[in-house]
Amino acid sequence: MLNYLSLITFLSILFLNNAAQIKELQNAHNANTLTTNQLKYVAGLTNTTNFNDLLDNICIPRVVGTDGHNKVHDYIVNQLEGLGWHVEVDSFHERTPIFGDLQFRNIIATPNSKADRYLTLSCHYDSKYFKEFDFEGATDSAVPCALLLNLATVMKKELAEQRNDVDLKFIFFDGEEAFEHWGPRDSIYGARHLAAKYENEFEKSLGATNLERIDVLVLLDLLGAPNPRFVSYFRDTAKW
Repeated sequence: MLNYLSLITFLSILFLNNAAQIKELQNAHNANTLTTNQLKYVAGLTNTTNFNDLLDNICIPRVVGTDGHNKVHDYIVNQLEGLGWHVEVDSFHERTPIFGDLQFRNIIATPNSKADRYLTLSCHYDSKYFKEFDFEGATDSAVPCALLLNLATVMKKELAEQRNDVDLKFIFFDGEEAFEHWGPRDSIYGARHLAAKYENEFEKSLGATNLERIDVLVLLDLLGAPNPRFVSYFRDTAKW
């Protein structure tokens, strides 16, 4: 019994130390200013033709459970897999107003599934349901989806240089839109499910949950209109 308790105590201390180390590394991120040459290089990666083609395939009515939604889901998965990314689909069912039980599918993708931690860019790929008309949701959120896929395409060479400590992850959330009235049970279906899942998935070698392994998460939403303005309201992430 004593040896068993000693082992449990040792493992508990080990996990706490690993978790503390991860938190320390996450807090050590510092933003860097790009040089003029670096800015020119990044600007030179622009591929408007590819972006427009991506947007044409995503900017269609895509309410969860419809043919358009299935088409966009498959398109995003095929694009990422075609670039050599590791793609995981987080599929689940939940009751909704109006439509009853629906299947939702979050799309999680990374160029390196072996990294310890991730910088995460995310958006949602479903569109809002309206009884009176079909809604394509260009800024909400077809454009952000196309932005992420275009980024993965034009930076394929750079993203191939994998790092095992921290790497990039894309999350395309499903079911962001409410079907009837926005509220805690009728909205962000995919985000709520994946957050709960990640919180309960523990990586023993790192002593951290999959939720804790996300250093930074940036949500791209309502983008595509002229003259966008970005405001930071949170001090703990202001330096990023």
